[in-house]
Amino acid sequence: MSTRRMIRAAGFAAALGAALPAYASEHVFAKPSVALVRTQSDSSACAADARRGQTISVVPWNMTGGIAGAAAVSVLSSIADGIAQGRAAAAYVERCMRKLGYAKLELSADDTSALSKVHGSEARQAWLEAYLARIDTARVAAALKPKVDRLPSAPAHEQYALHGVRLDSATLHLTAGTVRRGQTILTAEASYRQNAVIAETFNLGAKLNVQADKGAVFHLVDMRADPDGEESSDWCGPLTNATVFGKRVTRPGCIHSAFEGYVWALWLEEMRPLLTTSINPPMLGVQREGKLVLQPIPIGDDRQPVEMRLHNISTAGVEVDLMALGSGKALSLWRQEFSLADGHETIIPFWTKRLSLHRQGDAIRAELLDGGDGTAPNGIAPA
Repeated sequence: MSTRRMIRAAGFAAALGAALPAYASEHVFAKPSVALVRTQSDSSACAADARRGQTISVVPWNMTGGIAGAAAVSVLSSIADGIAQGRAAAAYVERCMRKLGYAKLELSADDTSALSKVHGSEARQAWLEAYLARIDTARVAAALKPKVDRLPSAPAHEQYALHGVRLDSATLHLTAGTVRRGQTILTAEASYRQNAVIAETFNLGAKLNVQADKGAVFHLVDMRADPDGEESSDWCGPLTNATVFGKRVTRPGCIHSAFEGYVWALWLEEMRPLLTTSINPPMLGVQREGKLVLQPIPIGDDRQPVEMRLHNISTAGVEVDLMALGSGKALSLWRQEFSLADGHETIIPFWTKRLSLHRQGDAIRAELLDGGDGTAPNGIAPA
């Protein structure tokens, strides 16, 4: 959840550098004791991933509110996004290279000018080799240090936890008989995964003077596709911002730490009751300075019912929707389509269990089986 944008193939060769994909005119990727040819090979592989349409983590949320926190609804960007896509592709290459141990180092104005005067691929290769040979390990290490401290995150591969909730496996109840579109497959009770309060008021910047106020309660929401990656889980709760009239207004928002800083989203509408949500695009920003401190607090007895519904069914597959119920409203926590083997059955991973769905005409019959390998319904597998 992570909204995830897909980078399309068209037009990225020029943006990422077709001749020397490891380098733009203003920066290089460097890793101690690694030759230029290997650096370029690794950079080309990362760029190829972006051109093939790998999922780019631009903003990991698009809905927020209460125990659900955020829903994972993928947003496919179009070619018309142009500049935004190019930037997202470049950011993907940076993250990909950092994962391989490379630091992005900016060239000085003099070095950029010198490189622009070098002509011919062999001469450029020689210039870059000489430049890399002058870079010391301390500079690389400094460039690989994140701009801010990492926020607390959900344990990787936590059992019976999905996005902002933890299901109580002892309360799982399967619907008997057949289930049709819109009906309930199974029910359970759920709680928040982790709660915390803001230790000291933290300013997130921006023209609206957005901040997380001291004492505000935030809830952990984990939608990371890669739990072992450099981004933290999100923390969602009330953010405040100044209005043109000088007053402060409370809005729903989420914050996570990334290499670049604290990435935040603010929905420009009033806070709503538990389990209600917003589908409006958020205001986004990054705070590259300071330290946001979260103090853990007990989850308490705040439990809410959740249910998995059959959202759609066809001869090709079934689509299921995990819904949080509360305050008289239902909110989609997670939705996914699963193909039917031979048009009849699909097995959904369900942590220590497996959820078998058998198609019977326009309905399904569900069976909860033992023997799960720890994989969550969204496909996140244990290490």
